[in-house]
Amino acid sequence: MKQICGGSLISPLEVLTAAHCLDDEEVSKLTVIAGSLTSRWPYSEAYQARKIARKFVHRRYHKEGYDYDIAILRLNCSFDIQASDGCIRTIDLPEEYYTVRGFVIICGYGARRPDGSSRNTLYTTVTKVLSDEKCWFWYEQVYKNEKIKNDYMNSTMFCAISDDKSDSCGNDSGGPVVQYKKGNYVLVGIIAWGVECGNPKYPGVYMEVSSFLPWN
Repeated sequence: MKQICGGSLISPLEVLTAAHCLDDEEVSKLTVIAGSLTSRWPYSEAYQARKIARKFVHRRYHKEGYDYDIAILRLNCSFDIQASDGCIRTIDLPEEYYTVRGFVIICGYGARRPDGSSRNTLYTTVTKVLSDEKCWFWYEQVYKNEKIKNDYMNSTMFCAISDDKSDSCGNDSGGPVVQYKKGNYVLVGIIAWGVECGNPKYPGVYMEVSSFLPWN
């Protein structure tokens, strides 16, 4: 079974992910795996698998662009949280209008570099959130486009970068970006896109979850 993207369990029955993960995919043929530290068979002992009953892609998303890259997957039946012995958990959503600052934790099975293959073991890394101005500056240099704010970046996204070249990369899309707040991990972002992952010159770009609350 090939791993294509990540996601976050926001209820036992629903997964939050990136909309572009579903481009050209028949969701009825996809399987959601939870509770495993490995992305390929054999999965961890506590893993559970579910099929997708329905997808809800943001109404303003289109696959030619970067905006509104967010979707909810409704599963055919709930994950059994109690039976997972702590290996499967839901994650809290942020408060509406929550602004992401400081450091964030990203996790996934993605490649270490753009031309690499996906990892089989779940990894995490810590990256620092940049101001919108700094992020726009970096990507204006990449695309040589003064309209970068409108064409690629907007207020529903944020950027983060690491000095040690750790970053989200291929197959990490849709996965969680979290912060630890008041004793709980909170899902503040969704891994979306970037240029040359692992290159400290180019920050990763993430959808800001609070911008879509309530779901609209």
